[in-house]
Amino acid sequence: LAWLTYRLIEKPFRFGNHSRAKTLILIALMTLVGFVGFNCYKKEGYAFRLPAEVQMYVQTIDFQFAKFIRYGQCHLETDEVIVHDKSCVESARPLVALWGDSHASALYPGLKKIQEESDFGIMQLTTAACPPLLQVGTYSVLRKKCDAANHNVIDLLIRNKPDVLIMNSAFIVPGGAYTWDESTLVSKLDETLKFIKSKLQNTKVVVIGPAPQWQESPQKVSFLFWKNSLDKKERIPVSQKATVFPTLDNSLKQITESNGAAYISAIQHLCNADRCISRIGDNPESFIAVDYGHLSKAGSEYFVGKIKQGIFRSFPSDFKSKP
Repeated sequence: LAWLTYRLIEKPFRFGNHSRAKTLILIALMTLVGFVGFNCYKKEGYAFRLPAEVQMYVQTIDFQFAKFIRYGQCHLETDEVIVHDKSCVESARPLVALWGDSHASALYPGLKKIQEESDFGIMQLTTAACPPLLQVGTYSVLRKKCDAANHNVIDLLIRNKPDVLIMNSAFIVPGGAYTWDESTLVSKLDETLKFIKSKLQNTKVVVIGPAPQWQESPQKVSFLFWKNSLDKKERIPVSQKATVFPTLDNSLKQITESNGAAYISAIQHLCNADRCISRIGDNPESFIAVDYGHLSKAGSEYFVGKIKQGIFRSFPSDFKSKP
């Protein structure tokens, strides 16, 4: 092969005649190779190389996350804006308030779905990288004004006195967005719950624990399962291995319940002993999270649908079904 390459390609091109034609041919070939490579890059690889049932595990998916969490309006993303829009506090009663970071904001689509069937208002007051806790400014790496934003949230909560207050956060984030250790986090939650319960005596407080976290995303974990499986014809299961925090989950539960609030474990509803639900359907948008841990619209609707009794149990007569 080396000799044939030398005789038939290298010598004619280097030493033969028609140098202008050879130059044009080489330019054309280089352009073709460049086009094929760029096209492959833009399409993130050619889908035909994979079986049809696997292609959704590698394609780019537009989850429209910013749209569904009301980015910049009811979910604040920068330190420049620490006051939520007036539209984030609905007038309907009973009123369910949602307070927390971006992981809490991901619960909004699920609440919105239930609202289509029942009469209640939603009060979304979420801020990126700002957990629903008092005095967390020094522990949030990504935000400098968490305390100011949370002060405004608490002011709105006291003024509107919601019937239910949902508090949620990732609590622990890959890359160290929060610098506390577990004992500090639990202490902060204890302090916050005592304060909230003193100010909102008639509000049912619900703390939702951290959701499972994935290796980049449940979509990637699912693809890696197929890639590493010996039987490529095996159907990719709807549950995959994820990182959970059972010790933290238990600690948060104990301190929440000791303060007379309700605790809902996301891990217990989404995971078993070995795996966690990675998708709830067979279309690309059905992956339960858009990245390492933020619930997708489908994931939010699924999860909130599963825990709605835990949220609304104290108000069975107030949360009436729409006719």
